[in-house]
Amino acid sequence: MKALLRRRWPRRNVFIALLFACCLVLILPAVASAHAILLRSDPPKDAVLNVAPQQVRMWFSEDLNPAFSTAVVVNAQNQPVDQKDAHVAPGDTKEMDVSLKPNLPPSVYIVVYRTDSADDGHILRGSFIFTVANPDGTLPTLNPTTIPGQNVLGGGNLTGLYTGQLDVPTTFNLVMITLVELGAVFWVAAQLWLLFVLQLAPTADAKLNAINREVQQRFESRWSVPTLLVLFIANFGVLLGQAFTITGGQLGAAFAPQLLGGLIANGRFGTFWIVRTIV
Repeated sequence: MKALLRRRWPRRNVFIALLFACCLVLILPAVASAHAILLRSDPPKDAVLNVAPQQVRMWFSEDLNPAFSTAVVVNAQNQPVDQKDAHVAPGDTKEMDVSLKPNLPPSVYIVVYRTDSADDGHILRGSFIFTVANPDGTLPTLNPTTIPGQNVLGGGNLTGLYTGQLDVPTTFNLVMITLVELGAVFWVAAQLWLLFVLQLAPTADAKLNAINREVQQRFESRWSVPTLLVLFIANFGVLLGQAFTITGGQLGAAFAPQLLGGLIANGRFGTFWIVRTIV
């Protein structure tokens, strides 16, 4: 019986184990320490100005993916006042600029931005305000019945930007990423368990060989294949979750082929998604 438990090719098994470990690294989503967080802006957050600026400049903690990073500026009535030219600065991929309409009147202005980190593909939405004072020095105020930045950049409500609460798209994306991570870990663990624990060394006993094959088939059909299927489906869920986050939870826009294709083709998110699908 001890002979059955010995491995005939120990070096090969170690090589296969290392191969599975490499697959695990590739299957898991890219990990990063943080999102592309706003570090500073011009005008600064909560600034009070005597003259309206000509543009808004923002600097973030990570390089931005220009395909999905954008910004909009609205006034106290939620009317857009920018030139619709938000873009990542050519000379600094951590900077995003947007031009404003000339001669803006005194008002409270809300800058709403969406960043897509070029490092890990994480989407972050945020906002800040600045105020252009009246000629007499008094400060305009926000309309208490108006939610600042509502329905901007695909979002129905920006309340979460101020409270830090998770919205539905972000929660869905988090669940899908968690499923991919757990599925990858369990699938690789299953293969290693089969390789080092359940699989016996070949023997001349036909009956034992038949039992060994049956154990492997049952293990694959009841554990390995279902886990791999969940992993495959969850990986597509990660793609949809990214699209939901960008569109602010708009179902129809999230399924747009152009958006999904752009997510796959642009940035490290798409690269890691393709690698996980292939692996």
